[in-house]
Order: sequence, then C-alpha cells, then structure tokens
Amino acid sequence: MNPRTLLPLLFTLALALHARAQDPATLPQGPLLNRAPQFSQWVITTKPLDGAKPAEAQAGSTPRNDDGTTRPKTTSVTKNNQLIHEQTVYAGGDKVDIWRIGGQALMSAAGKPWMTISSVGTSFNATDYQKADFAGFDWIAPGNYTGIKEVGGRKCLTFSGKTICLDPQEIDLLKTSAEQQVSVMETMKNEEVRPGDPPLPEAKPFRMEDYHVQVAAYIDLETRLPVMLQYELPEGPMTRTYQFQPNVDRLSLPSEVQDVLKGAADHQKSLNVGRPPI
Repeated sequence: MNPRTLLPLLFTLALALHARAQDPATLPQGPLLNRAPQFSQWVITTKPLDGAKPAEAQAGSTPRNDDGTTRPKTTSVTKNNQLIHEQTVYAGGDKVDIWRIGGQALMSAAGKPWMTISSVGTSFNATDYQKADFAGFDWIAPGNYTGIKEVGGRKCLTFSGKTICLDPQEIDLLKTSAEQQVSVMETMKNEEVRPGDPPLPEAKPFRMEDYHVQVAAYIDLETRLPVMLQYELPEGPMTRTYQFQPNVDRLSLPSEVQDVLKGAADHQKSLNVGRPPI
C-alpha cells in the first residue's frame, strides 16, 4: 500500500481508538464487582432516597432524629477470612448480631439467646458469603452499563436495570395469595348469578415480572467495590451506601457463640452414633 495512503488511515484509526477509550459509554476493562478483601470492614446505610418520604415516615411510625429526618438502618460488617460478624441496627434501635464461620451462622436479636440460622442462599437483602459479599448486585451486567459518574467524590461505574427487591419468602406469599384469589374467582364464576349481583372482579394471576423494579448501582472505578445502590420499594425509593473502613477489627468468637456451636456439633455427633456409613 502507498505510504501516503496508509498514514492517513493509521491516523484515523488512532483517533477512533482514542475516542472509544474516552467514550463514557464504553465499559472499562476489569471485573464489574470485586469480592471484599479477606480482611475488611464496611458499613451499609439504608435510608430513603434524598428528598423521598416513605409511607411509614409520612404516617409518623418510623422513628426520627431530632431534626425530623428518618433514622437509617445501618449494618456493620467485619470480615476476617471465613469469620464474619454483622451487626444491624434498625430505625427503632433494635439490634441483630450475626456471626458467620464457613457455612455456619448464628444470630442473636435484641439481646436474646444465640440460635443457629440458615446461611445458604442470596437474595436482594441477604448474602451468602460463600458466594458473594454484597447483596442486591447480581443483576449488573455489561449490557446495563450506562457510563461513569462521580458519587461521593469517587468515580463510579454505573449500571441501570430492573430486578426483584423482595425476599423469596415474600414472593412465595404473593404467589400463594394470587393463586388463592384466582381459585376463588373461578369457583364464584361457576355459581348461579342472581339478578342485581355486582360483576365479579377479575382475578390477577401471579406474574414475576410485575415485581421487577428499577435499580441503579454505582461501583468504585478503582477498587470495583460498591459505593451506592438505589432501588424502589412500595413505600418509596431507597438507597444503600457503602463505606469501607481504613482499619479492620480482629475478630474473636464470643464464648457464648462457641458454646452454641459446640452444642450443635455434639448433638450432630450423637445422631451419627451407630449410623452405618454411607
């Protein structure tokens, strides 16, 4: 090829590549969301989106600060490899502590005795730390990347899409209720209609897509850790913000938690006594 023809082509290609690199709609290379470091500590603050007033707050049932603002829910998470401690403080002041070690989890609510809980499964509001560290982000994908935006002084990858914010138990209840309504309506349709009877309301079948809501995620461009999550609830728009702490506490299982774990292990051992090997 003639050098005089090649040089303009190379220059045009270089300009195109430079423009693509500067295009905010081009997803930068790297993971979409990282796991938290093995030794890390962060605080999740959940509250209404700035300027929004959830239904509970309007009704006056949500506790408020002295300045009239709604108290947020905060969850402090400390991770030391496989040992994880969560403490959630709700708007009313109630505390829930959870210790997780490997696949085991123990919870104490409002100072009550420790009890073992299931640590399997991840939803929009709960995390299975064997698989992920941050709930509510499994919907993000290259296809719903929207660009780079500064949030809290940090440049963030932004994603926008739709997902289900309800817990699986809530979905099961809604599905059961819808199926019961459909069954009742079908039964009533087969009954004799008397003159003057009002028309039967139309039963709405359960559809999972009806419970998808708009969500937006903001991931730190440098660390690829979450900065903020925005989502819709029936009572109004909400935000979760994530603040990672510079210092990490060294964890040690409380003696009462160790006692419960030992009791559970001893009980399982007694059940296995005399059981033939598989």
